[in-house]
Amino acid sequence: MGLVVASGDHDDVLDPDRLSAGWRRGRVHERINLPGETVQITLQGLRRLIVEGVVQTDPFAIVRVKPAKEIAPDLNEVDDLINRIVAGAETLPS
Repeated sequence: MGLVVASGDHDDVLDPDRLSAGWRRGRVHERINLPGETVQITLQGLRRLIVEGVVQTDPFAIVRVKPAKEIAPDLNEVDDLINRIVAGAETLPS
């Protein structure tokens, strides 16, 4: 399964000029049924992907992908990002 976060109009997700960034191969890690017919799903990203092209758009999107070159992260940047995420999560109402 490929995952991408879409902002704005859902129709622009398949714009070929915008497909290259942000795609991940992933899997459903956890699924919880909540009251009111709500489902909460936790997704786990496994690998970055590069989209090579759109194969199909209807009735659902299918794209051709290849693995992106993995670059080792700067550990100082990773620690900073984790701290920012935790700090942001602590400000969310419970």
